[in-house]
Amino acid sequence: MITVELDVDDGYRHWAPESQPIAPADIVLQFLSQGWLLHDQVFVEVYTRRNGRCIELFYFTLLLDHEQRSVPVVANPVVHRLIQEHRLRLFPLSGVDGCSDQLESAGRSYSEKQQELVRLWL
Repeated sequence: MITVELDVDDGYRHWAPESQPIAPADIVLQFLSQGWLLHDQVFVEVYTRRNGRCIELFYFTLLLDHEQRSVPVVANPVVHRLIQEHRLRLFPLSGVDGCSDQLESAGRSYSEKQQELVRLWL
């Protein structure tokens, strides 16, 4: 038996909106580590599934020199932490009516337990 180790985690992850319309949250973190800045406005689109579950899609705008990129990311603890830490303002695009309490949680402060879980996850 031959064992081969592949070292593919070089810290860079390619993302192309043409092939992957929704980015993972680590793409936003990667842009930030490369010197990009977050615009203080984040647009939010909420989709309600048939089972009543709400899915939040956050559109981050990143700026570098004269270049601008929009990066859509599904809500998760990293997204909520970015919004909180950078004091970003949320602007609903659509579908927020049935999910307003869930959307408010994105801008709400985390409890100590939630903050600890986010730190462990990262």
